[in-house]
Amino acid sequence: MQYHLDTIPVWEVMEEQTECPLCALLAKTEQRQIAHSLGGSVMEPAERIRVNEYGFCQRHHGQLFLQKNRLGHALLTDSHTKELCRKLDKLAASVSGFAADTVPDSASGSASDSSSDSTSGTASSTASGSSTGSSSDVASASATDFELKVVSDSASGFTPDSASDLASRLMPISASDSLSALAPDSASDPVSGWARFRFGRGKVNTIEKLAQELDYLCEPCLICKSVEVHMRRYFYTFLQLWKKERKFKRVWSSSKGVCIPHAAELLRHAQKHLPPASQKEFAAELMALLKSALAEDEKDLWWFTQKFDYQNQDKPWGNSKNALERVVGRLRGRCLGNGE
Repeated sequence: MQYHLDTIPVWEVMEEQTECPLCALLAKTEQRQIAHSLGGSVMEPAERIRVNEYGFCQRHHGQLFLQKNRLGHALLTDSHTKELCRKLDKLAASVSGFAADTVPDSASGSASDSSSDSTSGTASSTASGSSTGSSSDVASASATDFELKVVSDSASGFTPDSASDLASRLMPISASDSLSALAPDSASDPVSGWARFRFGRGKVNTIEKLAQELDYLCEPCLICKSVEVHMRRYFYTFLQLWKKERKFKRVWSSSKGVCIPHAAELLRHAQKHLPPASQKEFAAELMALLKSALAEDEKDLWWFTQKFDYQNQDKPWGNSKNALERVVGRLRGRCLGNGE
């Protein structure tokens, strides 16, 4: 068994026997990126260009603020704000003269339906045509920019034929959408991969498109992107270790598995990096660990609630004191305390 730079972080979190090793990797990677953002990179031109373009999300602004480096945080935010002011100037200049979106009023619609004379009929059809024309751009833009995922609610008799079926059941819609948004597009943006959030994609000629452009200004986050790039590499390394290292498979089989969101992500990556036979084997192991760990955590959580009954006040807590953190972490990923 050989250790190298990519495998050491994965081995470390696996040997720690945490509730979810991938949550632990995510937290460590995020902290490194936050420290990097307020370190020497503050004065690196290439890094400042990317910060100016994308900035940081609300959550990571909060974490940057907690580092108590107000000057570094202020320098990054000031240059990013200057870039946003330039973009807002362009948007503001496009406001004059464009057509507002028209939404048919239900009252006027019912009135036109009830009207029987030909004049009002002609007027209503003309209004309908103009309304359709003015909103067609918005409809086409929405169809292009957004994907709707529909998952059947009836789980009875569901038998996944592939890791893709199982991953689609485990992955929350918001999480899967965020992964697709973070997917790199080297052809359009080789440095950062934020192709979806390019500013000024076409003419801004409706209120809805103006609102979309404002959304794009505050959606991307440089730290989120950097963390995602690192995590993709860790997913790949995790699966390669499972495939090639017997010791890793033993450690994995005796672990507590991972949280549900990371289970879904592992299955999605398994489709790319494991042969079909290995995909099924890995999916079976993953689901067995997930079911076992969640059932155990739920029992501890139930006992935690029972301890508040006066009849149980003298009974031992067992492993229930941190059951709430563990169950929420298993369901949604580490978010309460350290999730342990």
